[in-house]
Amino acid sequence: MKKNYNLNIALIRVIFCISVLLYHLNLLKGGYLAVCSFFVLTGYFTTISLLNNKSLFKHYLKRIKKIYLPLIIVVFATLSIITIFKINAFNIKPEITSIILGYNNYWQLSANADYFAKHVNSPFLHLWYIAILLQLELVFPLIIITLKKIGDKLCKIFPIIIISLLFIITTIYFYYSSINKDIMFTYYDTFTRVFSYLLGSLVGLIHIYHKKLIIPIKNNIFSIIMFIFYIILLILQFIFIDASNKYFAISMILVTLITGRLIEYSMYLFMKKKTIKSRIIKLISDISYEIYLVQLPLIYFMTFTKFNKPYRILIVITSSIIISYLIYKAAELFKKDKLIIIRIIIQLPLLLLTLYGIYNYIIMKDYTNEMNILKDTLAKNEENMKQKQLDYLEKIKKETEEWNEYIKSLEVNEEELLNYVTNLKIVGIGDSILLDAIDTLYKEFPNGYFDGKVSRSTCAGAEVLGEIKNKGITWDVLVINLGTNDYPSDRCKDNVMKYAGDSKVFWLNATGPDFDNNNEELVKYADKHDNIYVLDWVNIVKDHPEYLYNDYIHLRPQGFKPYADFIRNEIYKVYLEEYNKEKEKKIKEKKNEQEKKISFYGNDLLLNIYNELQNNYQNAFFNANNKNFNELKNTLEKDKEENILNDKIVFVFDKNFVITKEQYKELIDICNEKEIYILSLDNLEIDNEKVKIIKPRLNKDNYLGDESHISKSGYNTIIKEIVNNLNQGES
Repeated sequence: MKKNYNLNIALIRVIFCISVLLYHLNLLKGGYLAVCSFFVLTGYFTTISLLNNKSLFKHYLKRIKKIYLPLIIVVFATLSIITIFKINAFNIKPEITSIILGYNNYWQLSANADYFAKHVNSPFLHLWYIAILLQLELVFPLIIITLKKIGDKLCKIFPIIIISLLFIITTIYFYYSSINKDIMFTYYDTFTRVFSYLLGSLVGLIHIYHKKLIIPIKNNIFSIIMFIFYIILLILQFIFIDASNKYFAISMILVTLITGRLIEYSMYLFMKKKTIKSRIIKLISDISYEIYLVQLPLIYFMTFTKFNKPYRILIVITSSIIISYLIYKAAELFKKDKLIIIRIIIQLPLLLLTLYGIYNYIIMKDYTNEMNILKDTLAKNEENMKQKQLDYLEKIKKETEEWNEYIKSLEVNEEELLNYVTNLKIVGIGDSILLDAIDTLYKEFPNGYFDGKVSRSTCAGAEVLGEIKNKGITWDVLVINLGTNDYPSDRCKDNVMKYAGDSKVFWLNATGPDFDNNNEELVKYADKHDNIYVLDWVNIVKDHPEYLYNDYIHLRPQGFKPYADFIRNEIYKVYLEEYNKEKEKKIKEKKNEQEKKISFYGNDLLLNIYNELQNNYQNAFFNANNKNFNELKNTLEKDKEENILNDKIVFVFDKNFVITKEQYKELIDICNEKEIYILSLDNLEIDNEKVKIIKPRLNKDNYLGDESHISKSGYNTIIKEIVNNLNQGES
C-alpha cells in the first residue's frame, strides 16, 4: 500500500462506485446521486494537487493519463466489439466525437437522451459525467492557480471567499434550474453540476491554507460515529430517492454537503492499517473510475445475450472488475521490469481492440447531415400535417353539418327512421317524473343524456340546460318534462327555448286535474314555436291509470317502459313526417363517397412520406402522432367515436414502432367492417380477408448504413407500393 494512502477516502469511493454500478443495473434507484460525491472528491483532490505542485503542465499530464487515456481505451474497444459483432448502433460516430472532444453532456441534451430511462440504448449514456469532468479539469486548474497567485499577494482568505461565493451561486442556480427547467438539462448542464466540484475545491483550499477543518471535530470516537452516520445517511438516499422524487434536487445538494463532511472526517481519522480487507478496498478504489467507464458498455452488451437477470448481473460485476484492472494497468504496459512481457501478452487484446476501434471510427460515415435533413423534414411535415388535420376535421364537421341538415329535409322509411331516432343525441330534462324512468330512458336512447330532479320547476330548466351546454354536451333533440311543480309563465318557457335554439323540443304535458291550465298554456305557447311538439302524456295515462300512483302524477315501475316508448314514438312520428323517400338514395351516395376516403395512421415513417402521399390522396386523413400501441389504439377508438374513421385504413409504421401481430388484431377489431392495409417491413402475416399486407421490397441501397434508417430511395419504393396496393383495392 502506498505511503500516506487514506483508507477512509478509499472506502467512501468504493461505496460511491458500487452505488452507481447498482443504479445502472436497476438495483438501486438513487445510485445516480453518488455522481455528486465523485464531483466533490475530484474537486478536492484536484485543488490539493494543484496547490502542492508547482508545475501546471505536470498536473495536466497526470490528469490526461488518469482520465483521458482510460476513456479512449473504453470507447474505442467498445466500438470494436460493436463492429465485430455487427450490433446495430446507427450513426454512433457523432456521439463518440462528442466524448473524445469532451462535450458529450451537451450532445446528449441535443439528442434528447434520457439518463433515467429504464432501457440502455447506448453504451455511452453515462459518459456525460466524464464530459463535465473534462471541461472542469481543463478550465478549473487555471482558475485555482490564478486565485492562488492573487491570494499569495493579497490574503490567503481571498481564494476561499471567491470559491465560497461561487459555490453558493451555483448551488442556487442548480436548485432554480431543477424547479424551472427540464430535469435532463439540470442533470447534464455543466453550470448546474459545478456546485459539487466547487465544494470539494473549497474544502481542499481550507485544508491547504489553514490546516484545519471547516467544522471542528471533537474526538476520535465522536468522529467515527459521525463518519458512520453520514455514510448511512448517504446510503438511505441512494436507496429511496429516485429521479422522479420531489426531493431530487435537495438530495443532490445534501449528498454534496455530506460528501464534504466525509472528506473532513476521513482526513481527521486517516486510517492506513494494512489488512486483506484494506487491500481489497484500495484496489476497488483505485479502479473505481475505470469501473464507471466499463459498466454501462457491459450492461449494453448483456442486453443482446440470452442470460437471465441474475447471471447478467454477476457477469457485469465480475467483468467490470477484471477489465477495469487491465485498463488501470495499461499505463504501465511498457514499464521496464521483469513482468513486461507478461503484461504485454495479457493486455495486447485490449490494445488491439482499441486500435481497431480507432480505425473503425476514422472510416465510419457520419450521417449527422442526413439525420438533420430528416429531422427538418419531419418537423416541417409534422407542422404541415397538423394544419391539414385541422382543415380535414373542419371539412368533415362542415360536411356532417350540411349532411345532417339535408337529411332532416328528407323522408326515410320507417325501419331506418326508428333506428335513427333511437340513436339520436337526446338531452332530456325534467322533474321527479323523468327521474323515475331515467334508467329506462338510457336503455331506450343509448346516446342520450338525461337530468331529472325532484321538485324542479320550469323556470329552473334554463339553468340546467346552460350547465349541460357548458359541459360540451350537444343534442339533436330536447325532451322536457316540466310543469308539475309550478305554474310557469311564458317568460320561463322563453328562457328554456333560448338554449334550445333551433333544436326540436318535445315537451310533455302534466297529468293531474290541477295542471289543466298549464297544459292549455303549453299548447298555446307551442303554437308560436315551430320546433316545439307537445307530447300528450295525459291522454295516454287516461286509458292506463295503472301507470301512475294514486297522486295521478308519479310513475309506477310498470309505467317506466310505456313512458319511454311514448317519447320515442312521438319523436319518431315527427321525424317520419319530415323525412321523405329520397333519404335512402342519399345515404347510399354518402356511403359511396365515404368508401373512397382513406385514413393513414403511422409514426415517423408516415411523416417522411407524407408530402408525396398527400399529393396522391388530398382528401385523406393523416395521423403520424402515434408513439406506441396504446396511444394508437386510443386514437383509433376516439376517431371511431367521433366518426372520422374512414372506410379505408392504412397503417404505416417503421421498425422502431413496437407492435405485435396480436395487437394488430386488436386494431382490426376496432376498425371492423373497414378495409385495412398494413405496411410491413418484416414478415407480418394476418389471415383476414379485410386486411391487405403491403410488403415493399427494400435492399441495402434503401437504408442509411443499417437496417433501420431508410434512405430517400427506400421511401420512394414504399410510396410506390402503397399507391399500387390502394389503386388495386379501388379496382
